[in-house]
Amino acid sequence: MRPSFIMGGLFTIAVLLTGFLSNRWWKRLNQPTVLCPGCNVIIIDIDTFRADAFDCKGKPGDSGYPPNLCEFVKDAFKFENNFSQYYWTRPSMVSTHTGLYPPEHGVDGYSEGYILPSNILTAPEVFQRNGYSTLRAGQMGDSYTISNESRTDRGYDLFYNDNDKEFKYGPLLINSMDFSVSPVYSFFYFGSLHSPYLLNPDNPVISSINRDPFFPITKEEMDKSFEEYLLNVFPGLAKRKVSFSDVFVKIYSRFVLSTYNTAIEKNASVANNIQLVYEANIKEFDKDIEIYLKSLEQLKEQGNSVIIFMSDHGEAFYEHGYFEHVTSPGSQYNEFIYVPLYIYVPGIKGRIISQISSNIDIFPTIFEIIGIDDSALINQGHGRSLVSLMDRRRLWGNLQDRFAISFSNSVVSIQNAKSKMIIDILNENRVEIYDLAKDPGEKNNIESNSESIKKYFMRQLKLVFGFNFKGLGLNWRERFGKSVN
Repeated sequence: MRPSFIMGGLFTIAVLLTGFLSNRWWKRLNQPTVLCPGCNVIIIDIDTFRADAFDCKGKPGDSGYPPNLCEFVKDAFKFENNFSQYYWTRPSMVSTHTGLYPPEHGVDGYSEGYILPSNILTAPEVFQRNGYSTLRAGQMGDSYTISNESRTDRGYDLFYNDNDKEFKYGPLLINSMDFSVSPVYSFFYFGSLHSPYLLNPDNPVISSINRDPFFPITKEEMDKSFEEYLLNVFPGLAKRKVSFSDVFVKIYSRFVLSTYNTAIEKNASVANNIQLVYEANIKEFDKDIEIYLKSLEQLKEQGNSVIIFMSDHGEAFYEHGYFEHVTSPGSQYNEFIYVPLYIYVPGIKGRIISQISSNIDIFPTIFEIIGIDDSALINQGHGRSLVSLMDRRRLWGNLQDRFAISFSNSVVSIQNAKSKMIIDILNENRVEIYDLAKDPGEKNNIESNSESIKKYFMRQLKLVFGFNFKGLGLNWRERFGKSVN
């Protein structure tokens, strides 16, 4: 009896000890990891930046290696499988700022008149109520980005519309900020990579391209094409000598996209040439932003600023029959939504993180890093902190089965590290499934042989949104119960 009594006692002690340690272990895994308490936060949003166009594994001179950007992010955490929630700037920006998917926040990508409901909280508002000064700057003076007109800029104390002076204003703004009064959150937007992709006449890339007369590369060539376009389509404007920049936004899709598409229709190889010019624009952008980055280096040296590099969406070059991003409302391929994300935390050496992440995770991650314990934004949206993936002590984060969800009009995509599904709620016969490990270019639809993957993703979508996506036959606003404001 005595050995049995001893064994029973030891078992009881083991159970209690296991429970105690498990409880402490679980609490440790779930408690916030404040990596930079009270630090400043600076977000650099480079629009239209494909993740695969930003590769710092090579060296200066290599394709896809912008030396200034690569030098700046060398100590940052790189999230190499990060995705945007929309293929267009404004809905994507609003999703990032709210943690909500575009059908939920209701801010449209094309139309004016959609206003962010007042009951939806934005990340800048969280910064404000936690004592931060807030600033947004860049080419954000129109309805295609966050703006006052759509009430998507709530929470920003100051706004500087840089227009074509963004590289001049950036260092001045950074150097003029009084970080001693209060911590600062700033959001800088750069639209320089947006089409039309134009180069200086002396750029060496021009001579390496097999030129096509319908494909303008320099500003002079684009101006000439624009003059001809006005004479043929808007002769009244031609007589008034209206410049391209004067009416860029209003006739962008009708002129710029028709110019490129006409060139591609006449010569399919032009699509590859356009991508070469786009990549050359990245190198030019990298030169222009050098002074700006040097100003940020001063903040890095002070050790009190978290800095994030991101993009709203990517760009297509006919990988799936689409060009640019404006003319692709039915697409959810990764050339549109696979975007870079780098997070620099002072005093911590970054590394490559391969798990799936999304732009809606950015602000929850920032709040945990700087120690803002505000659950309102987390409870409102779908974004989750990525710190568990950044902190090696929290191994639980590395075991999560993460996935990314993105939208494009009536189309939704969901993907994890292995597979991806695209469905169209207005056309239940359109279901695409791709094995990303074997087919990263999404060329071979294996839907007919992937019923288990389809069921898994459908189940995940239902868990997130609360209803079954199969055969909805409704547009997003009807499905999500949104009214036009």
